[in-house]
Amino acid sequence: MPTSENTIRATEASGSRPRPSASDSAGFAFAIGVAAPAVIETVGLLAGPARGTAVSLFTFFLFTGAGIGPVVASAAAPYGAAALMYGVAGAPALGGGLVLIASSGRRIR
Repeated sequence: MPTSENTIRATEASGSRPRPSASDSAGFAFAIGVAAPAVIETVGLLAGPARGTAVSLFTFFLFTGAGIGPVVASAAAPYGAAALMYGVAGAPALGGGLVLIASSGRRIR
């Protein structure tokens, strides 16, 4: 059964959207706390002698994303969750495309 636009507007106006519970937030924080050190260790291992630079750049981008993420989510909120998800999916795709373009003239051994 399709949902009418008026029903959607009434639901949004009443503020009855589901809110994350304390256990959801705790689970998310736990997952980040477990994953971040593992990723930092992997970055350090893969960087070899440039370990310090690699970990510094990783940390910079990690905190930049953590700072910009809420701003981007707030700006995309009026356009809906789909716009935000397309943006989240498009950013790595754009980055990957730029890496391919930049490395197209280089010979990788």
